[in-house]
Amino acid sequence: MGSITLTVEQDHVEGVAKLNDPVGAVVELIWNALDADATNVDVAIERDEMGGVSKVTVTDDGHGMPS
Repeated sequence: MGSITLTVEQDHVEGVAKLNDPVGAVVELIWNALDADATNVDVAIERDEMGGVSKVTVTDDGHGMPS
C-alpha cells in the first residue's frame, strides 16, 4: 500500500480548528487519517528563525484523497 501526502491550506486548518486552536486542527487531521484506516501517520513540524511553528505536515497511508 502506498502513502499519500495531503496539503491543507491555511483557511481549511482555521475552519477545522475550533477557536483558532492549531493543535486541535492537527488532532482532527490525525483522526481523519485513522478513520481512513491509516496504519502510519507522520506529523512533521517546521520552525521559523524565531522558533515559531511555520508549517505542519500530516502524511498518512490511509485510503482517501489521492495525491
